[in-house]
Amino acid sequence: AQMHGTATGPGARLFLADQPGTGAGGRTMHLGRARRFLIRRRGPEDRLILAEIDIRLGRPDRAIDIWRQLEEEGSSEARYRLLKHSLADIDVETDSDARARLSASMRDFRDNQPVDPRSYMIEGELLRYEDPEAARMAWRGALVMDDRFAPAWARLGDLYREAWERGADGYGESWIEAAADSYIKAATLSPLKGRYRMYAGMVEREAGRPARAIASLTGALALSRDDVEAKRLLALSWTDLAYSSELTPEARTAAAGRARSEWMGLLERGKRHPFDVIGLC
Repeated sequence: AQMHGTATGPGARLFLADQPGTGAGGRTMHLGRARRFLIRRRGPEDRLILAEIDIRLGRPDRAIDIWRQLEEEGSSEARYRLLKHSLADIDVETDSDARARLSASMRDFRDNQPVDPRSYMIEGELLRYEDPEAARMAWRGALVMDDRFAPAWARLGDLYREAWERGADGYGESWIEAAADSYIKAATLSPLKGRYRMYAGMVEREAGRPARAIASLTGALALSRDDVEAKRLLALSWTDLAYSSELTPEARTAAAGRARSEWMGLLERGKRHPFDVIGLC
């Protein structure tokens, strides 16, 4: 999980990337150990990482205190973190007053950090419900600043996927292809971000490419093995493959067996959903 504007070592990036291959309990224990180590360090970068760990541990109050202290010391990174937290804390769609205040803060941040792509990300979030096209242009603006900025590619993928879901303009196939391309780009640029891989798998399946969906979803689960949404999409993709006319009967039988195994795995973990039972029928 690369942080613009601050250096992080490989260990810190791993702490903030959901510890590939570990469950939620393992991540919490790992982050707790990291916090106990970092609490003794006073460098700005260490404190920024400490704040991110506090967010992951469900203590935003501690993170906010750290960011405010760093902001008073002149940290633009801490100021961005406070902006991002404020964005997550309001209802962008309905709270026009909070949206206006945050827009003013975002513009002030951009005046001080004109080439930082993240101000364009916040702008896009503020515009997303009111004017999706303006939001798209804002996220494109982030890519003008940094064409390897994975969150902007992921947000474009979200926008294209939503346009495909609405399906009212006759460009459904184009939207789903654009969404797949955007998510794949995001996953390539940020390979430890399992959610990008999961969304890539989701749209690949919707585009009628279950084998490619399976590849993306398997990668997502290698990074976060407890992701029930990714597990369910993987089971659906194996089911799709079991009905594919492009496969031999033997391959379809093998895919059906794998699909059944994935559905059984969901049921055994107590993550029961109507789809999970239907998948076994």
